[in-house]
Amino acid sequence: MTTLFNYNSTKKMGVIYYPKKKIVRKFINDKQSFVLLKKEYKGFKWYQSRRKLIFNKSKINIILKKNYLDFPVFKGRKKKFWDYLETNYEEAETVLNHYKKLWPTKKIVPCHGDLVFSNIIFKKSSLPIIIDWENFLQSNIWGLDLCYFLVSTIALPSIFHKDYKINNNELILFERLWKIAFKNKKYNYLKNPVSFLKSKYGLIFKRRKYFDYYPNKLSSYAIKQINESVK
Repeated sequence: MTTLFNYNSTKKMGVIYYPKKKIVRKFINDKQSFVLLKKEYKGFKWYQSRRKLIFNKSKINIILKKNYLDFPVFKGRKKKFWDYLETNYEEAETVLNHYKKLWPTKKIVPCHGDLVFSNIIFKKSSLPIIIDWENFLQSNIWGLDLCYFLVSTIALPSIFHKDYKINNNELILFERLWKIAFKNKKYNYLKNPVSFLKSKYGLIFKRRKYFDYYPNKLSSYAIKQINESVK
């Protein structure tokens, strides 16, 4: 028996679980969406190579065909993206450290493109696993994934709960993580991160609706709050 996890009508892409084969299959119903499968394959293979290089351990095998991509089942848990950072702080710090260990320290590095809690599987006794690499870019600015992720930890809960403004305690925790991530770093996106992320929507995302990209949902007030926190 198979289970359909989800289907995205915009991307013409879905995810199926095959319990007997112990695989998860991402499939497409449109040839134009093959670019997403190809990006995911390249991105995950790069990520896997980094894990192997840093930790000398890698057993993940993925298979790319014309209209689908097969993964092994990754056991673990996901954090709810709508939970406030106060609840997710420890895991957010884990992701930050994971990025710093695995990504090269060069100015230009590969980019996941959609690094949020929904795309991370946490395991009790080992490293987290970053999934859904369909927005992978071979070269982008170091830390842009971290910028996108850290902003999401306060932006997505605020959007989901329809808060008028981001809670001050959330901003304090966000600022703490931001300073750890970007201490002594000088990149253009650090001055006005949300505006910079919004400008990258068309470059990074393919076959995705404008308001499915969370920076495009933020109010001007929330953007002002975030900008003041990163100064």
